[in-house]
Amino acid sequence: MHGYGPLPRRLAPASAATDLLLTIHIKKRGIELRLFTTIMTLGTPQDVTLQELRLETFFPADEKSEQQWKRIVEPH
Repeated sequence: MHGYGPLPRRLAPASAATDLLLTIHIKKRGIELRLFTTIMTLGTPQDVTLQELRLETFFPADEKSEQQWKRIVEPH
């Protein structure tokens, strides 16, 4: 049985999620948020009016931002 030999050693550590994101940093009235965004585009819509539709969604980029966001949107 023939093998391919040992796997090569990894030279650099694996990338963290934060290495792949460009965050938006917002500070206002004591609130500080770091967010990243995704944009969804409908590929081949059946309706021409949907062809230009883009949906942009913002997500908290870290735990502190998530806690701040929840504090803002929760009813008092």
